[in-house]
Amino acid sequence: MIKANKISLEQGNVSGGLHDLKQVYKINYLEKEKNYSDKIELAILLKRDNNNEGAYRSLRFSSKVQLQAFILNLCKAYIYFSLKKVDPNNITPYLKLAHLNDLMNNISKEIKEMFRGK
Repeated sequence: MIKANKISLEQGNVSGGLHDLKQVYKINYLEKEKNYSDKIELAILLKRDNNNEGAYRSLRFSSKVQLQAFILNLCKAYIYFSLKKVDPNNITPYLKLAHLNDLMNNISKEIKEMFRGK
């Protein structure tokens, strides 16, 4: 079997409040290979402080519909998480929209920067 060509798109670290593990994520594009479609891979790797690799897991999205649904769910989680950090008495429809607008502005800025670089 031919291994898919993996193109790295993004990567980063997330602390997550863990003391003995480093959480690393990578977003890859896997080119179409024989009998498989192309896909986006969200790979998650847990590393110990001594850099020994630990658990590796990945989600693979083979359609734009699946990836879009995942992104929308992440956006909902972002808004929920943001509002949980606010006194419930101060949450108004305007504040919810402000958090959404902040997220959308950041996404828009990143996308514009991405296209300027090409």
